[in-house]
Amino acid sequence: MYRIKHVCISLLFATTLPTTVNAQTDATSNEPDITALFEKETARKIELEEKMDRVASRLEALEDRLDEIAADSAQAGKKAASAEKKIKKLKGKREYLRLKELVEKRDSLLAAVKAKTQVADKILCEIQALDKDLAASSERMEELETVKENVGKNVLADYGAYPHKPFSEMDLQELERIMTACSRYADNKDVKAFMEDVELTMENKRAYDNATDVLQNRFDIHAVNTAINRLKAMKGCNETQRAEIANVAEKLGQYEGCFNAVRDALKYFNENKRSGKGYTKFDWNIDRESEAMKKAKVAAEPIPYLKEAWKQFVKAMDQAPDVHSDIEQELLGK
Repeated sequence: MYRIKHVCISLLFATTLPTTVNAQTDATSNEPDITALFEKETARKIELEEKMDRVASRLEALEDRLDEIAADSAQAGKKAASAEKKIKKLKGKREYLRLKELVEKRDSLLAAVKAKTQVADKILCEIQALDKDLAASSERMEELETVKENVGKNVLADYGAYPHKPFSEMDLQELERIMTACSRYADNKDVKAFMEDVELTMENKRAYDNATDVLQNRFDIHAVNTAINRLKAMKGCNETQRAEIANVAEKLGQYEGCFNAVRDALKYFNENKRSGKGYTKFDWNIDRESEAMKKAKVAAEPIPYLKEAWKQFVKAMDQAPDVHSDIEQELLGK
């Protein structure tokens, strides 16, 4: 008897993911149509899987029923044949009542066989129809599998390059948007793997952004050490990204020394201010050419916060050399 249970099981385990992705990371105008098609095909996939499950169960039940009918028909056929033999023996003995009884029994058994045969024929027709329906469903599932593979390729084509950009050229919100867009196709193994890469990139991007934020704010040893540890924990980065990490880590490592160099210059400047002679632009022009000031300028250069703070300090001194500016107080921690 034809069995297809194993076929149905294998098909039911297949996953499909339809539609193609046409939207680029900077354009989302086509996404509503993509989403609608994806939802439609996904619903169709679920419908087909449920249908094949029902067909498989029905086929198994029908085949069992056919086995029962075949067994019953065989038994009825044997009894009818036995009755027929007895009828032939009784015809010459004029046992009319017994003969009549056997004839009726024979006819009843033959009628039962005929009825069961008709039922069996109907069941066979139903099996053939269901088998044909299942074949069509299986073909459709194969089509959806092809669509699923294409989705994976298109998603990677549209979004695949972005997580490999330098961190300085990335936007965290864009990475989040990519994750949202890809989540619609998460059943696809390639898309799922890509989403894991994007999630790791987001973690790395946050660590990188935190490190650059630390460099753009007043020196804090705890914040610097935390940022360095987060950079060390980053993984899955490409060569360009690793170079960026190394550059930022180097600046974080230099921050304390650079900060101290700037503060030493300011202390030197304040000592001259406290000389009691009054501090003029002439005095400032002399001090700004001192070795301490030159070292401070060089030290401030690689650190964004110090570089900007030094510019503000020099500008304030050019305007009012005898005044302790806000930026000077901030750098000295007062």
